[in-house]
Amino acid sequence: DLDISILKSFPYLGLEINNVIIADQSSDTLLTTAKLNIKLNLKKLIFSKLHDLEINQLILDKPRLFLKVDSSGSFNFSKIIKEKSDPSYNAYTLNLKLEKVLINSVILSHVDLSSDPYSVYLENVNTKAFGKINSNELKLEFINAFDQFTYISENITYLKQVKGSWEGDLIYMFDSGDWLINNIKIGLNTLKTRVNGDIQSGQGILKFDLDVHIPENTISDLIS
Repeated sequence: DLDISILKSFPYLGLEINNVIIADQSSDTLLTTAKLNIKLNLKKLIFSKLHDLEINQLILDKPRLFLKVDSSGSFNFSKIIKEKSDPSYNAYTLNLKLEKVLINSVILSHVDLSSDPYSVYLENVNTKAFGKINSNELKLEFINAFDQFTYISENITYLKQVKGSWEGDLIYMFDSGDWLINNIKIGLNTLKTRVNGDIQSGQGILKFDLDVHIPENTISDLIS
């Protein structure tokens, strides 16, 4: 279901797509969303010969994101990213600017079945972000608020349905799949806990540099 609006919003182009599903080559679902709404600067895109795209507003309503690392360490989203060795990789360059991103009522699951298995679940996440994308990387500044955060490792639930917020700066490299989230500020309201620092993933290895401040909680508060 696609709705396109040009005349009433010129020089902006409005797009609205309902019931979006993104899957990998194995037909495993990566992302679904009830509604995708985009407002972009059509004039700037045309005058740049289709190389500069400015999205003034991007709204995702009720998306569901399924992240998974299998037992061999393979990340499911890496299957849809082209390798630099692909001859068509540099055939076209698009610089994308995101002025405003709103993501409403997200449900996210991240299951890692590699050497140190763990699961992370986030529900009712609301996100505001802005940033830039080119052929090499994605850069975003974001603010999240979530109602339910659950963390499970080695079949032990350490955190269950905790409410809080999370903000930071994301850099994602398309060629390698490496990413960095810095200037992290996480608040777990129920536990009166604050986390600051960086998280980095390079060559399949996660590195954490976090400062955790727990003023009053006892151990029994942290383990469900």
